[in-house]
Amino acid sequence: MSLTKLAQEAGVRYWTARSEVEQLERNGYVEVFSSGRVRIVRVNLENRKVIIVKNLLEELEDI
Repeated sequence: MSLTKLAQEAGVRYWTARSEVEQLERNGYVEVFSSGRVRIVRVNLENRKVIIVKNLLEELEDI
């Protein structure tokens, strides 16, 4: 998802989303790729903590 779209979906300003995404990237929870002027953000599914949270959310959906 583009950083702009993420900010819109979250209902926050672009710079707030950017700051939070930078922190998440530093911690290894997301990956950020640039394509021209667009920054694409995706969850880092190789991070063990991310996998645990993903599995937990999937289990909660089944309840």
